[in-house]
Amino acid sequence: MLKEGACASDHKALMSELKILIHIGNHLNVVNLLGACTKPNAPLMVVVEYCKYGNLSNYLRAKREFFLPYRDRSPKTQSQVRRMIEAGQVEQRARLPPSTSSSSIGNPRSQSSTKSNQKSPSPAVEKMEDLWKTPLTIEDLICYSFQVARGMEFLASRMVSPQQPIIQSNKQKSP
Repeated sequence: MLKEGACASDHKALMSELKILIHIGNHLNVVNLLGACTKPNAPLMVVVEYCKYGNLSNYLRAKREFFLPYRDRSPKTQSQVRRMIEAGQVEQRARLPPSTSSSSIGNPRSQSSTKSNQKSPSPAVEKMEDLWKTPLTIEDLICYSFQVARGMEFLASRMVSPQQPIIQSNKQKSP
């Protein structure tokens, strides 16, 4: 949604982005367009998929202290890593950028959910918390890299670059 006081160029830029999202279509490894409100005298709104763990960049930065180059599956090591992660989570989340809430990167606990009068978390919430309690491994990084590559490959196949003809025409003009 455009912010209050947005100028015509902001509106044009968001409309341009909306047109690109419509042209691209849907893919598993790309944040997909769900809808938009483009009424003439109403605010311009674009609705995209919710990313329960937030963006990959912030997630990886938050987990970098808990990177293990290999996965040790012994119960003793796993419990030590879990304790280390739980001890460091509060400190780690405090260092995240202010625009990133802990819930946007996969931690559903917030100040309001720690009150004693609330129910225990559902299994889906506990599963999301488990993602935070597991260390980041090389297998995870390879998996994320593969998913990013698949998304980029899809985007490359769907996009027509407006700069491509300019570059080609410049090459033709040069001696």
